[in-house]
Amino acid sequence: MQTQITYELDLAPESIWITATPSISAKNTIPYVQEVGDFLAGKKYFTAREHLPSYLIKYTLDGEGFLEYSGTSYTLTPDSIFWIDCMQHQHYGTAEHTGNWHVIWVHFYGATCKSYYEHFLSQNNGSNMAVLSPDSGVSAALHSLISVYSPGNA
Repeated sequence: MQTQITYELDLAPESIWITATPSISAKNTIPYVQEVGDFLAGKKYFTAREHLPSYLIKYTLDGEGFLEYSGTSYTLTPDSIFWIDCMQHQHYGTAEHTGNWHVIWVHFYGATCKSYYEHFLSQNNGSNMAVLSPDSGVSAALHSLISVYSPGNA
């Protein structure tokens, strides 16, 4: 199946979007980063997609977003996180009434990722979204990934 996508990239110029180039060995053995970023999204930002072999974690730093996934609608406020399987249909973006959504995120894949994803769901009552403590370390971990994959560091 071919990836189906509709999107609007309403992003501030200081937004970061890095595409990783994992080795064949990494792709065949371990979870690997595909893309990572820090988006300052405007009111028109959205993605509607399915059939992408990837998992996506997005963490809201500021503003508000929405996620429609697997028959459920979620409101994404600061310190909320979502984790989805991008093979399934998803629609997410900036909440209309706020007009801004600051998120850090990572797309990743690999043979063992499905087990981690299913564990997250089982620990979260089947929900793809959770609200975390501001000191959870997720924001720091995602910023570390951005730093590791920034040009000159990878």
